[in-house]
Amino acid sequence: GRMVRISTMIRSELAQALPNGGREAAFVTGGDVLFTFTRAGQSAAGAGAEPMPPVRVTYRFARGALTRQVDGGEAATVMSDLSAATAEFRDDAGAWQAAWQGATPYAIPRAVRLTLTGKDGVVTRIVAMVGPQFRPAPVATATAEEGGT
Repeated sequence: GRMVRISTMIRSELAQALPNGGREAAFVTGGDVLFTFTRAGQSAAGAGAEPMPPVRVTYRFARGALTRQVDGGEAATVMSDLSAATAEFRDDAGAWQAAWQGATPYAIPRAVRLTLTGKDGVVTRIVAMVGPQFRPAPVATATAEEGGT
C-alpha cells in the first residue's frame, strides 16, 4: 500500500544520487533536514529528447511530517502522523553515522537507513542504496604538514 509506494520512491531517488552536487556539497544533513542530495534528472519523453538537468532533492522532518522538496519548490508531504524520523548514513568503511561527514564535498554515503515512527508507535525502516555502487574509494589528500601542496 502506501508504505510500499513511499519506500519505492525514496529508494529510487537515492539510487540516482550523483556524487557531484554542482555548487553545493553532494550530500548534506543537519537540523530538520534528514538529507539533501542531487539526483539525475528524469528522462524526457521521446527518443532523442534532451535529458533533463539534475535536480536537488530535500527530505525533511518537521511538525510530525516527512516532506520532499525539489529544487527549492513547494514542499510536498510524503507522510504525516509521525512522532519521529531519523536517518543514518553508511560510509565506505561500512559504519553507520548519525550525520553524514563525507571525506570530500563530492562524497555520498553508500546507503541511508531511514527510520519513521508513527504516532501509533509503528516503526518503519527503509534502507536504500545511494548512487552508483561501483565507485572508486575516496582518496585522502595530504595536508601541507604531511608534505602535500
